[in-house]
Amino acid sequence: MTEMAIALRGQRAVRVSHLAAALVCLVGLLAPALWNGYPLLQYDTGGYLARWYEGYLVPSRSTLFGLFLHLGEGFHFWPELVLQSGCTIWVIWLALRAFGLGTGPWRLVVVVTGLSLFTAVSVLSSTLLTDIFAGLAVLSLHLYSFIAWGCRAASDWDFCRSSPFPRRRIVRLLPCCSLS
Repeated sequence: MTEMAIALRGQRAVRVSHLAAALVCLVGLLAPALWNGYPLLQYDTGGYLARWYEGYLVPSRSTLFGLFLHLGEGFHFWPELVLQSGCTIWVIWLALRAFGLGTGPWRLVVVVTGLSLFTAVSVLSSTLLTDIFAGLAVLSLHLYSFIAWGCRAASDWDFCRSSPFPRRRIVRLLPCCSLS
């Protein structure tokens, strides 16, 4: 084999590994809905759907989310759950990358599996509500402030271990802490 063919085989193996890890994460987040056989519903879910059909607005019921639910109605709302879980996996992956905790696919699987087992993220991802997006928005805003102010995990967070605190690192870290 030529060197190029060997390199292409390696890239293909990496892609398959990332795809397999993403599917394992997706199944982990959708486990409650898969076990139930249908997406989990709350009494609010009907309120979101009704906004699209009734044609009038009600406080705290998003018409846009009602349209989002309506589009997946023919597929029994599974596309919405896959999108919600995909967004969750993506934001968790971004957080791991931003904090310097690694970007390997199987590290993501371990983190998502741990979160699915020990927190309510899998239940929120399996429920047809806007609640999952609230948590993702808070984490995304934190990541945005973390990145926008130039704070990097490897360079700014390890200053706690050094005895003399470099002033420039503290000055760069303060906006990150105040915005978070």
